[in-house]
Amino acid sequence: MIIAKTMLKQRRLDEYREMAAKIEGKTLRIGVKAGTTGKIFGSVTSVQIANALKEQFDLELERKKIHLPEEVKEVGTYTAELHLHKGCTLKFNLNCYRNKIIPKSNIFYKGFI
Repeated sequence: MIIAKTMLKQRRLDEYREMAAKIEGKTLRIGVKAGTTGKIFGSVTSVQIANALKEQFDLELERKKIHLPEEVKEVGTYTAELHLHKGCTLKFNLNCYRNKIIPKSNIFYKGFI
């Protein structure tokens, strides 16, 4: 019984290390809605980071494993942390860039003219 638990823990730790190897040295990019000054409307959350990890690196993680040392409220590069397991923690770069938003003055509303 004890040997089986130890093997299970070791297998999980190996899986977490494989996940960490996929991200290590890479930058996660997240497009955000931001004003012309670079200030984000709202902030980047761990849910958005988890979704981006799924899309870009095919990694499914619980949002509680993602930690942001500071609030992401402006466009730029930040450092985020993944606390996968007691023996497996990883820091990675997070690049928040401004999505292009079409100004309302350029939108043509059919039927209103």
